[in-house]
Amino acid sequence: MKNLKLILKIAAVVAAICGIVFTIIYFRDEIVEFYNKIKGKLGKCCPCHREEDDFEDI
Repeated sequence: MKNLKLILKIAAVVAAICGIVFTIIYFRDEIVEFYNKIKGKLGKCCPCHREEDDFEDI
């Protein structure tokens, strides 16, 4: 019975890992787009991290 419980735990872990990997592969474009949106907002928090294009010509 212990072996069955161990096998079920291993199967559950493998299934969870496969589910996460499948989700990342399937929604890769959306994840990258979301990451770039968040990165873009965080990157403009102060002048030292802004892109050169964001500076106005004085």
